[in-house]
Amino acid sequence: MLEDIEYFSDLKNIFIFDTIDSTNDYAKTLSETPAVIAANSQTKGRGRRGREFFSPKDSGIYFSILLENQFRDFFITPLAAVAVCNAIRNLTGLDARIKWVNDIYLNGKKICGILTETKADKLIIGFGINFYGDENILPDEIKNKAGFLFSEKPNLSRGHIIAEIYNELAEILKNDILQTMEDYKNLSFILGKKIRFHASNKIYEAQVFDIDCTGAIILKFDNDIRRFIDGEISLIL
Repeated sequence: MLEDIEYFSDLKNIFIFDTIDSTNDYAKTLSETPAVIAANSQTKGRGRRGREFFSPKDSGIYFSILLENQFRDFFITPLAAVAVCNAIRNLTGLDARIKWVNDIYLNGKKICGILTETKADKLIIGFGINFYGDENILPDEIKNKAGFLFSEKPNLSRGHIIAEIYNELAEILKNDILQTMEDYKNLSFILGKKIRFHASNKIYEAQVFDIDCTGAIILKFDNDIRRFIDGEISLIL
């Protein structure tokens, strides 16, 4: 079972499962906030645009945070990404970085995805982190892109990481959001990079010019600069 989450100071609603279809889906059934739902494995884990999220038993960290929806939805994913990077740095000293808009990278490999959803007046933020393992266990389609936080099981518990991310996010939501959005930009590793941008069934090649205070990406084309709030990017190596 997932290690006992002993690092929360004042959170009462903690739900821990061995296996669950999706921690985000379970969060949608709850009414009392704040809450954390965590599992050893997910059978129907998913990422953005409904893609399957690889959720192997025990070697990953799969959890959702349920909050009252008092925030502009678009801000939440970037703020959560900053919380993950801060938590990893606090606990491990590792320099995790953000790929716009919701992926966390370490040493050039994706180690975490974030999926934000809403239901009525509730906000659900789902996290999937590749905690430890050999990259050879990853599916072929992501083996060259994904990695793990640790190559071997560390002394650091998954419960500690979950609590640190929750505590970081709770603190961020008390503070100046614009300052955290500046942190988000500073944690990005794509500024100035040439990318392929996928949006509205089109693919553009551009250079990342900036990330503004709302988290939108500013792209520089040959004779134009344009702002986008949605889409996906891949680096041109």
